[in-house]
Amino acid sequence: MQIDNVLEIYSFQYTKEKPDMSSRDNEIEDLADIFEYCREIKEIVRCDQHLWDIEVEKGVSLAEWLFSSMGQGTEDQKRLIQDLISKTGESSPNGKEVISVSLGRYNSSAYDERSYILSRRNILKNIQNYAEFGEFMSTCSS
Repeated sequence: MQIDNVLEIYSFQYTKEKPDMSSRDNEIEDLADIFEYCREIKEIVRCDQHLWDIEVEKGVSLAEWLFSSMGQGTEDQKRLIQDLISKTGESSPNGKEVISVSLGRYNSSAYDERSYILSRRNILKNIQNYAEFGEFMSTCSS
């Protein structure tokens, strides 16, 4: 079974609790862990191109944050975010099931590897076909 992994672009938006990208270092690392897990199981994360326009800090879009000196954050953070975005796909949905992934806690999205695996296990428990169950089960462990 192929899963449609979708990046929740609004999880990048700044909030009162997360006013700038420099405060989101752990969240960036957690998102990188999800991307790595998906790579290992040969899946990609889809991303809407409107991500570039999301305000990650007041008055600063993600594109401006990444490619100019606007906003706060380290060069390492910027490189990691650029690397993650470069690994996303724009393809149309290809799976029967969807897992939303996010930068930090956002709605009911998976925000770290543990929550991502739990999302996969929730899908696993509803699979009725034994062959499909066995094949998918291998993608549900850490």
